[in-house]
Amino acid sequence: MIPGQVLQVISDSCIDCVAGTFSPAETNSEGWCTCPAGTHSFNMSATCQNCAAGKYSEASASTTCTRCPVGTYNEAIAATVCINCGSGKYLNATGATSSELCRDCAPGRFNDADAASACKDCAVDTYAPDHGRALCLSCPNFENTEQQEGSTGCICDEV
Repeated sequence: MIPGQVLQVISDSCIDCVAGTFSPAETNSEGWCTCPAGTHSFNMSATCQNCAAGKYSEASASTTCTRCPVGTYNEAIAATVCINCGSGKYLNATGATSSELCRDCAPGRFNDADAASACKDCAVDTYAPDHGRALCLSCPNFENTEQQEGSTGCICDEV
């Protein structure tokens, strides 16, 4: 027997480990070890491979690691989940490896959800005066945004 194979008792012969499993050195029993979440393996693997930063596998016996989706990142090796950027931020790329890649929404824009790929313009008569807003503010009484979306402030109503 070689690493990556297991003994099949019924036929008394070695068979290749299937993807998502591994067999370390010689194994005298039928069966193989399942790769844990955060790792993956190919056919005939003697070991499981850790998922790289920016990738994850949430289930055991994975054959591949998945890139973190937009709006998320992962700095760790062998991760089982990706981390959301958070409200007021966005990330429009997959496979991000650092929280520093999450960008603040620009003034006049907001994001009220986690894991967003873009920010949204503030609605008419609301505004976002600074970066990283999770919500837009309503214009005070007797002020408006002149029917403009994406405003950074309000102006006084004309009398």
